[in-house]
Amino acid sequence: MGTLASRVTVFASALCIVAGVLALYARSAILDGDRFADRAVSALAQDEVDEEIAARFAGALVERSPGLVTLRPALEAAAAEVAASPAFGARFGAGMRNVHRDIFGAGDPRPSLRVAGMTAQVQAALARRTPVLAQRLPPDADPSLMSIGSSGRERLLLEAAPRADGWSRLAPLALVLGLLGLALVALTARDGLWRSGIALAGAGGALLAGWIGARTLTLEGFDTSWGDAVVKTIWDAYLGDLRTWSLGVAGAGILIAAGAARTGSSDLPSWSQTPAPVRGVALLAAGSLVLADRELALDLAAVGAGGVLLYLGARHLLAGRTRVALAGAAVLAVSAAVAGVSGRPDHVPAAAASALKGTPAPATGARDSGARARPPAARSTGSSSGSPRICFASIQDARAAAEGASIPAGAVVKTMPDGRVCVRPG
Repeated sequence: MGTLASRVTVFASALCIVAGVLALYARSAILDGDRFADRAVSALAQDEVDEEIAARFAGALVERSPGLVTLRPALEAAAAEVAASPAFGARFGAGMRNVHRDIFGAGDPRPSLRVAGMTAQVQAALARRTPVLAQRLPPDADPSLMSIGSSGRERLLLEAAPRADGWSRLAPLALVLGLLGLALVALTARDGLWRSGIALAGAGGALLAGWIGARTLTLEGFDTSWGDAVVKTIWDAYLGDLRTWSLGVAGAGILIAAGAARTGSSDLPSWSQTPAPVRGVALLAAGSLVLADRELALDLAAVGAGGVLLYLGARHLLAGRTRVALAGAAVLAVSAAVAGVSGRPDHVPAAAASALKGTPAPATGARDSGARARPPAARSTGSSSGSPRICFASIQDARAAAEGASIPAGAVVKTMPDGRVCVRPG
């Protein structure tokens, strides 16, 4: 196989592998209704997600019944208590299955998330605290916590979603074609195995770069009451494993290329030997990216530098007579690690998530950026081991709520860095 033909085959094979991995992941994590719902339920382990649900619930009720505006702090506290209860996970999962059916089954032009019985549960939680306030809550249908289809981009996605299942069925074919193309190059071209390894590593790197870029743009395009924490949690619940898959593909390609590299030769492409038009386009793209989004440019540069360092380290490690055996063992180790990480219960079913939400929180008191276990069972019973937090836009709003008996006396008040005032019953 000639040089040009091998390069075209390598490039086309890498594209097939990228498309196949994306389609296979979508089929296993997104297009399956039960797994889609389970990943949503796993996000409930994060405090900020529960509080975002409570804020959306209270906001929807106040928008529908403006007379409840003075009860909003109490509504948010009761809704947060309900969202933290073990029974909520199953109801929330059922609501997400309905959303999945409407999106991918073209069941509703404007899919919305409603948790059955949430209004009644919030009313019961209010009745345990302040029966008078509970009587003011209208026994209407459960409000929508989220809807899709308000923007043109969302409507385009909804139109394409019903066809996603059919396209995803081509994932095995795309992967087989990509791997066969790389095998053909490895068997017929000079340095074919090295080129195939580089192509596989490039496919994994492209997936990882796309994952990082899409995550950054998503965080910049969405805003919630609790900032990036909610969006990051939801992103990681649905797409966190895709990052692991990408790393596995890139790692396998790096190891294959390093094991096939010729000892004593410099097989990395030289910048000076790259055609001038290619160099010009690369430099223009890099400069535009730096100007458009500096943080994203740094992230992508770090990914590229990390891949080169891993390749050089693996090449030195696999130099010598035992390179083939070591390369094979390393590929198997990477495959096993990826399979093990992908099989972790990061997206636990509703029953398991509900059990986790009843686990007592650690006694460290530290607040980190990841998902945290906390004691919702104690919050439901009103014990002192844990309690919901209520936040206000200003200290005046907090004082007004205290005067209206929306929050108990003796609560702990804390001013947040963004100016909000958060109250936790003492």
